Amino acid sequence: QTRKGIEYTIEEIDSSPSELRTRKFTRTTIPTLKKDNNQRPSVTLPTKISDQLDFSVVKIRGFGKGVLLSGEIADGDAQKFVEFIKNVKGLPIEFVALHSPGGSVMEAMIIGEEIRERALKTMLPGHSYCYSACPYIMAGGIERIFSSYSLLGVHQHFFPDNMLIPVYFAVQSVQEGQAKTFRHLKQMGINTEIMEHILSTPPEEIYVLSTEELEKYNFATELIGPA
Repeated sequence: QTRKGIEYTIEEIDSSPSELRTRKFTRTTIPTLKKDNNQRPSVTLPTKISDQLDFSVVKIRGFGKGVLLSGEIADGDAQKFVEFIKNVKGLPIEFVALHSPGGSVMEAMIIGEEIRERALKTMLPGHSYCYSACPYIMAGGIERIFSSYSLLGVHQHFFPDNMLIPVYFAVQSVQEGQAKTFRHLKQMGINTEIMEHILSTPPEEIYVLSTEELEKYNFATELIGPA
């Protein structure tokens, strides 16, 4: 699928996340996991990448009712998320599940902060992925639940507007952006040593964390294995 000139290629991974040999992928390559019906928590995921977040209500036995956020994170998605949550009828929302290649860092951090303020859990279901800006949403959960068969990846963030301003101010803008992401992760209780991978991975690549690293950096408060 193409959005704003970016062509994404899906690459299916043979091994489980804990056995990954290749850890870095190009920004336009989206690593996915082979279908395995034993993986939990189980949620039906979309097969196509939307150019903005799509919201849908899902229910998972043992976790209650939640919202699945899938697709790219676009400008205005934070406000759409708030409005969607407010309009959900019936039982209260308990978690936010994610499946996203990334997108707007600022929108992602705002959504993550909304999730924390509402005391919601975040979740990566079986076969799902959360790359680039998406981890800043995942960080917002008061509990962060990962299927052991899901993928989370990080990298430096590219700010396209920097090309339109003098180099000094462009560098300053990038540094300010990095400081905001650092503060966000720290406030959410993530071990900021993860910044080593974020800052050392160029914007055109994605570094996929192992299950051990998810626990080491306190991203995963719970890892769920297959049924």
